[in-house]
Amino acid sequence: MKKKFTIILVMISFFSCTEKKEIISENDINKFAKGSYIVPSKYGALNLFLLADSGEIIITNADYLNYAYNKHYQKEYSNYREFLSKVLNEEIKIKKKSFDRIPHESFKISSMVEREYKQLSFNDFFNKYTGNDMSQENSNYLKIEENTSLDEIRTISYYFYLNGYQIIKGDNFPRYFVYKRDKFMN
Repeated sequence: MKKKFTIILVMISFFSCTEKKEIISENDINKFAKGSYIVPSKYGALNLFLLADSGEIIITNADYLNYAYNKHYQKEYSNYREFLSKVLNEEIKIKKKSFDRIPHESFKISSMVEREYKQLSFNDFFNKYTGNDMSQENSNYLKIEENTSLDEIRTISYYFYLNGYQIIKGDNFPRYFVYKRDKFMN
């Protein structure tokens, strides 16, 4: 009996200490929720990554996510803020079908990039895939090779996103710039 109690106690403390990592802060979710979604909005240029029920990742922006909420999810959630918190922090998977007529991109995680992400620390992963643009202060760019597939670029971008970074495509293709998300959320 004492063994069972000890095992149960250990399991309860293990599960209560394992908290899911916050991807988008509550402060940023509040900013998205209060945003004006007259296109183009203040947050329309930021890529948001959403888990889809199809096993893919959907890339969209705040404008289109707001439209999807109003069209497909408004009755399921008491408010837009609650929906944003759940979808942006990957507590729910979004129905891919709800984006059928909404501009978006979708992809499957590259297994090669996923393996690297799991094996390396994020700092090593970040350093492997970024270079520094000396012409601009605090500006990093995504180092991609000529044979890097679009799904690999999107997977790298997704892992950066999970760790508080945004990838912004530059005017000169294929230059992608890497910024801390905080820079865009002020």
